[in-house]
Amino acid sequence: MDGNRYTLELLAEMQAEGSLILRVKVPFHFKPHMGLDALERASEMTADFGDDWISSGFVKLFMDGVIDSGTAFMLHDYPDQPGHRSEPLFAPRASMKLPPRSTGAACKSRSMPLATARCGR
Repeated sequence: MDGNRYTLELLAEMQAEGSLILRVKVPFHFKPHMGLDALERASEMTADFGDDWISSGFVKLFMDGVIDSGTAFMLHDYPDQPGHRSEPLFAPRASMKLPPRSTGAACKSRSMPLATARCGR
């Protein structure tokens, strides 16, 4: 799921047609290039989609990719790729333009939980 308004609109169309057969909660996908002002879109998604079938109401950020594609940030080299550990999507806190702590505080001020996902080790 993309975690954006377009996804919610597609689901609303399915609901209107009667073809939505399960409840869906779509987070706002916060990406590394976004500033805190992007959370206004998350608030709008929450306000506009909040029934029993389709809702938003939280923010999700991904710290890295996945192991299968070699994009998960690893502490040790990938076994089949010496020297490759990938890179985190969000830089280490010391050099970050926007630390997750700031993102978390901004989400809290909007009464929206922040979920983080990471795959690497």
